[in-house]
Amino acid sequence: MPVAPALEGTPRTGELDATGKPYLNILIENGKKEDGGFFDISFTKSPNDPTPYPKRLYAKSFAPYRWVLCSGIFLDQIDQNVAERQAIMEANLRHSIYKVIGVIVFLQLLFIVAAIYLGRKMGAPVQEITTQLSIMPEGDFRKLAQ
Repeated sequence: MPVAPALEGTPRTGELDATGKPYLNILIENGKKEDGGFFDISFTKSPNDPTPYPKRLYAKSFAPYRWVLCSGIFLDQIDQNVAERQAIMEANLRHSIYKVIGVIVFLQLLFIVAAIYLGRKMGAPVQEITTQLSIMPEGDFRKLAQ
């Protein structure tokens, strides 16, 4: 159902957008281009909201029926979608950063424990040899057997 049924079937080529552009004429001009064309206007979203919002339109002609087809989106909807996706991506990034930090901390702790274990494992024989060598100058070799 049309938004404004009273306008159905009436010529509106001189109609202006909120900034004074004859948007239907621009629509037809862009539609006649070989690949169609984009253009911006200011338009209200509903009859209940008189605030003009920026809107991007694309028009392209359909020669068999001599029609100009048009589609558009309000730019604030794009901004809202981008902001929502950006918030999701930022949350995912934060989550990934926390995971990476957690893995790094875990690996550091693992390496510290491994270094202490290996240090003790490799250091024990050296300490034993050092102890035995310090006993030898005394000449009491009975202590070596202990």
